[in-house]
Amino acid sequence: METLLYFSLKVKTLFGDEVCQMAIRLRYICFLLFPSVFQLCLISPVWCEEEGELWMSEVFEIPFLEFNGLGETTLRLENGNRWRDRYSDYYRAHYQGSLIIPIPGMEGWSLEPVYRRQIRNPGDRNQTHTDRYMIQLHSKRENVFGSKWNFSFRNRWEILDNDSSSDQRIRTRFRGKLSKDLECLETAGKFWRFWVSNEVFYNFETDLLSTNRLASGIDIPLSKYSTVSVGYQWQVFRRSHRDHNSEDSHMLLLNYRYKFPKSFFSD
Repeated sequence: METLLYFSLKVKTLFGDEVCQMAIRLRYICFLLFPSVFQLCLISPVWCEEEGELWMSEVFEIPFLEFNGLGETTLRLENGNRWRDRYSDYYRAHYQGSLIIPIPGMEGWSLEPVYRRQIRNPGDRNQTHTDRYMIQLHSKRENVFGSKWNFSFRNRWEILDNDSSSDQRIRTRFRGKLSKDLECLETAGKFWRFWVSNEVFYNFETDLLSTNRLASGIDIPLSKYSTVSVGYQWQVFRRSHRDHNSEDSHMLLLNYRYKFPKSFFSD
């Protein structure tokens, strides 16, 4: 208790009340989750197999422009990093920018043009780059069928332009996601949220449903505007129709998201 009090006073002195409260919540969540996460890591395929990976990302959502008859658009910035081989091989990074645009007359629907710069083997002399041009269609529904479950759908179309190849690849992806508030767990005045999703990839070059990703996790509010998400993902991948042996891999997912308030830019 004395250690926690000293920690809070130190953070408050250095950064102020808001950051202090966020730091205390994050420390509390770490204490709460560490025993369970540690035991799961010991028994999960992520730890036991070489295919285990760690995916981390930071997302910032910024209120952008508001148009008559269209609504408010949102600028979304993302940075992602991935490790494999028991988190020892830092093999991929990406930087991404997009604009989320509501579709007029269609509540819950939006379009999102995206550009991503993807780096393979970052920091290595032999690193390669891929430019990804995407358009995403989103749909969100709350309390589907009168339940407390929320449903979201995403369809992504993307062109992949690799600097090590003269050919461009085109593929599409479909993801469905169910989520539900956990009313027994609350931080920062908001409920924790459980979610489960499944995503399939269709590759036009090979005419193949090449990848399936099944994932589940929990979103944990740190403040009114920020959330950390912890999850697990299982991926199955096929290279061609002749490849009868699918490759599977396992990922731990860690994501931090901060949504800027409108008042942040008006004050």
